[in-house]
Amino acid sequence: MPDADTGPGYYAYLTYNSPLSDGRAADLAAALAAADPQTVLDIGCGWGELLLQLLAAAPAATGIGVDTNPRTLARGQANADDRGLTSRVAFLEGQAAELASGPADVVLCIGSSQAYGSNADALRALYPLVRPGGRLLFGDGIWERPPS
Repeated sequence: MPDADTGPGYYAYLTYNSPLSDGRAADLAAALAAADPQTVLDIGCGWGELLLQLLAAAPAATGIGVDTNPRTLARGQANADDRGLTSRVAFLEGQAAELASGPADVVLCIGSSQAYGSNADALRALYPLVRPGGRLLFGDGIWERPPS
């Protein structure tokens, strides 16, 4: 049975590396693209599916995806290559606090607040990465009850 180190595992069958539907992602990408961003930064991008959709919807934009997992970054790069977005996106392996630079017109951080500690720490760290008048799309899980 393949696992994260030897084969595709269950992530291979997911479109997004977070709980996001195709419809919601398309709506988010369209809404963010409507502001005509030039630069996009995706913190904890996984394979960068939302980043790539946003770049496809905003033809003048370039993007950077940052993640610590080289396998997911390789998948993102392959997807960018397949979609003709190679020249407009870079995937960087490492810690967000070290590699994320701004300001960017759009900063994405979906399910990756742990890169900074708490949600409050993440928002404090992300704020200076957003260009004045830019957009931050921040999403994280909230426990309705303690896990059992």
